[in-house]
Amino acid sequence: MKSILAVKNINKTFYSDWGEVEALRSISFACSKGEFISIVGPSGCGKTTLLRIIAGLENPNEGEISIEGNHAKGPGNDRAVVFQDPRLFPWLTVEKNAAFGIQNLSKEEVKSKLDSILKLVGLENFRKAFPYELSGGMAQRVAIARAVAFKPKVLLMDEPFSALDAQTRARMQLELVNLWQKTGKNIILVTHDINEALLLSQKVLIMSSSPGTIKETVEVPFSYPRDVDTTEFLRLKKHITSNVF
Repeated sequence: MKSILAVKNINKTFYSDWGEVEALRSISFACSKGEFISIVGPSGCGKTTLLRIIAGLENPNEGEISIEGNHAKGPGNDRAVVFQDPRLFPWLTVEKNAAFGIQNLSKEEVKSKLDSILKLVGLENFRKAFPYELSGGMAQRVAIARAVAFKPKVLLMDEPFSALDAQTRARMQLELVNLWQKTGKNIILVTHDINEALLLSQKVLIMSSSPGTIKETVEVPFSYPRDVDTTEFLRLKKHITSNVF
């Protein structure tokens, strides 16, 4: 299957007055069209640094990122990022926050896209609301809507549900699977939650402790929706957990 995203031999070292820290070493993997990949690993292994390099927000010392065979240097409309914090503009309504990346389109095109994406994330009745009027889960839905509105080829997510309560997080996980299935987006999710990785993704990349390397790639064979209580799920969770910690 054709790769949409290719990460090739990424190395990253941070330099400071008190020395240098090798964050990533020889990271390589590919993301096929429509694939959902999760990245897990111990704290400080470089998961977020890797995501930022893929997004073009950080430069590697060596290696390259390519999208559909084209070298991707710096940020671009072919990639979008959803952070832990929704990072909404407090003075803009839900619809204006969601439309922030498509302001170059005509009013008719913007309205059409917003009608579709706000319905997809369940916020069609809250388009005139301001961020302070939203729950944490709703605010993160706006952030996701903003990220997918301009149709990036790859959606990058850095612990997007970590600040939510357990019930809201579970609901958002289901909604993300629904969005992925409806849009066919390539998604790369960084998470500390192995349950989350197994619930959502088709493939899990396990990173080693610093310097971060890809220790193992685990294919997730389960169909959707997934049951966390099956023997097979628990066995795979135990295997990944033993390789992360």
